[in-house]
Amino acid sequence: MRDFIKKKRYYKILYLRIILLVLIVLTVIFGKGAWNMYEKERIANENLINAERELSVIKGIEKELRKKFDVVKEGEKVIMIVDKKEGTENSVIKDKTGFWNWIKSIF
Repeated sequence: MRDFIKKKRYYKILYLRIILLVLIVLTVIFGKGAWNMYEKERIANENLINAERELSVIKGIEKELRKKFDVVKEGEKVIMIVDKKEGTENSVIKDKTGFWNWIKSIF
């Protein structure tokens, strides 16, 4: 009976140490993964801040160039607004190419 109790006590101690070792190893593995994710997130935030700062500088330079030199981007068009001179009237040209006008022109 004493042998059985000694074996039981030995197994309890052995299993307890093995379980503690496994838990420590798992804690280290998960801790390392969490630390790596923290580092990646920190680097990504720094890159985002740098990109926003660079973009604001580029937009500021572009704004000044457009103001000083009347520069337009590719595909943009410039619209010039001219004040109306007094004594002239706006004449509207009517479009005579509608569907009914086409039918009238046939007859």
